[in-house]
Amino acid sequence: MKYIFLYPFLFSFQISFSQNLYRYAVDGKFGYMNSKKEVVIKPQYSSCSSFNNGLAKVKSGNKYGFIDTKNKWIIAPNFDNTSDFKEGVAVVYIGDSTGLINTKGEYLVKLEYGIQIREPSEGRLLVIKNNIYGFIDLNGEKITEIDFTSASDFNNGFAKVEVEAGRFGYINKTGKLAIPDVYSGLSDAFNEGVAAVYNENGCTYIDTTGKQIINKYYASGTSFHNGKALVCDSRESKTRYFINKNGLKVFEVTGNQYVHIGNGFYSVYSDSINTVFNNIGEIVFKSKTMEISSIENGFVFFNDYKQEGYTGIMNSKFEPVTNLRFNERSINKNEFIEVRIVLADGTNDEKAHINKNGKILVKWIEPQ
Repeated sequence: MKYIFLYPFLFSFQISFSQNLYRYAVDGKFGYMNSKKEVVIKPQYSSCSSFNNGLAKVKSGNKYGFIDTKNKWIIAPNFDNTSDFKEGVAVVYIGDSTGLINTKGEYLVKLEYGIQIREPSEGRLLVIKNNIYGFIDLNGEKITEIDFTSASDFNNGFAKVEVEAGRFGYINKTGKLAIPDVYSGLSDAFNEGVAAVYNENGCTYIDTTGKQIINKYYASGTSFHNGKALVCDSRESKTRYFINKNGLKVFEVTGNQYVHIGNGFYSVYSDSINTVFNNIGEIVFKSKTMEISSIENGFVFFNDYKQEGYTGIMNSKFEPVTNLRFNERSINKNEFIEVRIVLADGTNDEKAHINKNGKILVKWIEPQ
């Protein structure tokens, strides 16, 4: 049965959860209302985002710009596309050129053809030109030259870089190579002050000074989560075991695939059965028809094998809280998810905000 929109309005609306404004749509145009459902900005934009620090990205005609909560243009709609503002900057695009602006619309990095600029992480942005990587700060100033073969975003004060093909190390926020490029592989970031590193002997673990903290090498190993990492002595073996930061074995698991799904939980897949272990080795979930995919912001997401490609949500006890299934989702800071609902007839033109109990807070049809 198709879900029915239950709200007694002639328009649909979407919660923005920012500055008490809600975005909503009428006849394919977006505007904003307040918590009393009073219109603050009349529907007039082709698309819009939530307000963030007083600014919202909107599309007027075929161009993007930014307005404030009084519908005043703070940054005129001159761009073919933009990112949202993050850490006070936004990446902007005109044609095949990319630049970086501040909240006044001033260019920090002038538009340049053929470059990519990633969104900031810990005050640093990756810049990619001709498949070579480097870093800039929030003022657009160079932190490093663009000369790395590959690189990851900053995380916990370090970024993984490939100095030359097959040689990896970590740089700090000043751009200095803090961990020498003597490894054939690294985890993307230090987690809990520890990183997994690889050399000709196999996988071991170092701290942020580069000191090896476990006097053993493994065939492979994961990052540490809640004080434990998953390792194996042979890649061919189905048996893996968890170690603590002293290298002591905590407990074993057996399976074909192992994924850290969040909060110290691991999903193990073996013989068509998905099993989830907690941080002390207890089985908290086991199923042939559902697979736990991730735990994010308190939501437990699972893939439903009965409806291939679709996702549902569970509570902290790993029990489904709703029969709704969806194929798109995004989480906001207010602990709600926005989903595109899968309807009984197989269509998915409705979107909704759902809380952790599976309750639909608001539902609307997304303008095309």
